[in-house]
Order: sequence, then structure tokens, then C-alpha cells
Amino acid sequence: ATTIPARVIPQKPSTVHFVPMAKPIRRADRSSPPPPPILGEPEGMTDNITPDRYEFLPGIPTGSPRIGGGGELLSALLMGFAIGTKWTVLGFWGITLAGIVVADLLQNRRVSAVLVKRVLLWGAVSLLLASPWLLRSYLYTGNPVYPYFYNIFGGRFWSVENAAQYSNDQANLGLGKDPLFLLLAPWLMNVSPTAGKFNEYPFGLSFAVVPLLLAAPFKPGRWSRTSVALALFAVVGYVFWFFLVQGTRYVVPILPVLALLGAEAFIGLWNVGKGFARYVGAVVIAASGVWGMYFASNVFAVPAIRVAVGAQSRSEYVASTQWMGTLLPASEWINANTPKDSKVALFDVVFGFYIDRPILWANPNHSGTLLPWDDYRDADEWLADFKRRGYAYLLTDEATTSFIRSDSSAMNQSWRTYLPEAVASGKVEVVFEKANERGQASRVYRIR
Repeated sequence: ATTIPARVIPQKPSTVHFVPMAKPIRRADRSSPPPPPILGEPEGMTDNITPDRYEFLPGIPTGSPRIGGGGELLSALLMGFAIGTKWTVLGFWGITLAGIVVADLLQNRRVSAVLVKRVLLWGAVSLLLASPWLLRSYLYTGNPVYPYFYNIFGGRFWSVENAAQYSNDQANLGLGKDPLFLLLAPWLMNVSPTAGKFNEYPFGLSFAVVPLLLAAPFKPGRWSRTSVALALFAVVGYVFWFFLVQGTRYVVPILPVLALLGAEAFIGLWNVGKGFARYVGAVVIAASGVWGMYFASNVFAVPAIRVAVGAQSRSEYVASTQWMGTLLPASEWINANTPKDSKVALFDVVFGFYIDRPILWANPNHSGTLLPWDDYRDADEWLADFKRRGYAYLLTDEATTSFIRSDSSAMNQSWRTYLPEAVASGKVEVVFEKANERGQASRVYRIR
């Protein structure tokens, strides 16, 4: 006999439902209509679903999955766009592609023609969408994933020294590659004393994630193959993140998976109907939800509402955000006091969005061959060339400079010597200066 869910939800394209199954699904009678496939799994893979099971139904037609069906084509499209935004996503591209292969091999125990077609279609579609960005990078620099893998691809505007420095800077995020931190990082990135090690903000992610994942092994009943596959994706993705770059934003791709696994673990424990731990879990989730709403409203919604209703000006709002307390006034001064055709060279400053003049990130390790830094023999040659190119104004910011390690090669760049010399000799003057509460100033210089 076939037991169907107690509640039937009409299937609509592009609709996602979390459907609580009232009773286990038993597929003893193969002549009965099959339930909707789960994440594109073959018919019959829903055997022995426990009563507490929450299934992910993507709203696709029932029946055996076809090549590109079950959300695979949509997944490939989204992956292609994601690669175009961040080269790090190529790691998750490989993990997902490997997951498709492993899942099929575990199911069919052989390399089938269907598997080959599925892999080729998914990989080709995703890379085809990403190809404009890969091609652009290759044509401009000679490296399709610039500046990564310089030892393999090489490329213009970069060097062995820059590649080594970049790797060292990335390694400074997090707490290091010690195996102990492999276990502790999920906790440490969510508590205030150490959260700032993983990003520039003194807060982490939802504090419900860690306890729910710790409780997951104690969930009664079996985990479905879908859940196991999601868990493997999360584990492999986490290890990839840990050894590549321990930045909070780079772990975002596995957060939806962790949310699904955590929710399933909690529902499984709750439906057992006994034990004090489930109430603790409920309180943690509720508190995490309240914190999330408070954070979203206090950090994003409320400040935006102040601007929308006229209680705060746009400039005041931007100046209240990180880094911009001194950089926005400097940018506004440039807009109001420099000729329209003047150019601005930025040193140690990456936030030039509000400057309405042509700008160039002029640091030697970022301007590449656009500026002949190796040819300048002294401050006079540097100033003469900048004036010839139209860069009459310079912008520096001590707050961003303070984040560069003292032993970094970036601290030995020649402009750090040339600029003080030019100011001391009167060839360059400070025309604007504003310091923050720590005494770190943004300065605008004019070449005379």
C-alpha cells in the first residue's frame, strides 16, 4: 500500500515548499502514483521517510527525473552567474560537480551515459555563463582567474612578490590552519571576541547554527540520502573554506545547507516529545530569530528609514558607515573644490565611489603598468609624470593604511618616501584633512 502525505500542496513552477510528512511513505505498491521527487532524486528514493521528516519539494513534475530536470539546469545557471561575481565560487563549482558524480555512482554503482550527459550539461551551462568574465580576464591580463594561480597562468599587472603577499594577506583572515581551529572555527566566528578575526565587523552569524549542528547526530531515525548529500556538501565546502581563506563572506554558500540540516535536526528532536533539550533548542532558535530581526532593523532598516523620512541627510548616513567618516568629507571636498577635468590618485584607499572625478588606485601593486613606478628615480620624476598625466590631486587614508601589516612589502613602496619629501619641499600641499576619533586622518594633497 502507498501512504500519501496528510496535506497536499499544489505544485507550481518556481515554488519551494517545506512540507511536513504526517506519515512515512511506503512504496510497496509500485503501481500507485509516485510522490513528487525530492531534489530530483529517482522515483523510490523516498522509502522509509520518518514521520518527523521535512522534505524539500522544488515544485517539479512527478516521475523519473530527466537530464537537466529536478532543478539541475537552474542550478547550473545560478552557478554560472555566481562564478562571474567571485572566482572563489569555482571551488564550490567543483564540489557541486563532484557531488553530482558521487551521488549518481552511489545510486547506480557504475558510470552511466546519463551521468556523463548530466555532468557535461551542468558543467557546460555553468561555465558558458561564466565565460564572458573568464574571457575578459584572460584577454586583459593573460590569466582567466586573475590574480589567482599566478604560478600556473602568470599574467600582466602582477608579480611573484604580489602573489606571495596576496597569499599572506588572505592567510591572515581567521585564526590559522591549525587542525584545532578546524573544529573551533564555527564557534569562534560567531562570538564577539574572535568574530572580528574573520571579517571587519565585530559580529558573527546566527548563534543558533552551532548548537543545532551539535545536536544533529542525536536526531532519532535515519537521515535521508538528500540530507546526507547536503551534509557532505557542507563538510567539504567548510574544509575548502578553512584552508583557502577564512573570511566570513566566503562561507555564505554553505549557510542555506546548514539551515536546512539544523531545522531538520531540531524538528526531529522536538517530535520525540520528551526531554528538556528540545525546549532549550526552541529558546535558542527564538532568541536567534529575535537577534536577527533586531540586527537587520537596527543596522539596515532604521538608518535607511531616517534618510527616507528626512530625519537624516544622505551625507550624514554615508558618513556614519564604516570607513566613510573621514573619506566621505574628503570625497565631497574634491567634488566641490577641484576642476571637473582633474584626476585623483588614490593611495591605500579603495573607497572612491563618491568621488565624481576620474580616479586611479595608484599603489604600485595595483596600478600595474598604468604607472611606471620602476622608472621613477626620485620624487621630482614622480611628480612630473603625475602632472603630465593629469593627476593633480592625491588622496590618502591612515585608517585603511593601518590595516597593512608593518612587515608587508606594501609598506616599502616608493611613494611613501616621495610624498613626505614633496610636502617638506613645498612641491605638494595638504588642501584638506579630517581625522577620526582615533586621530587617523584622510588627506587630500595638491601637486603644485
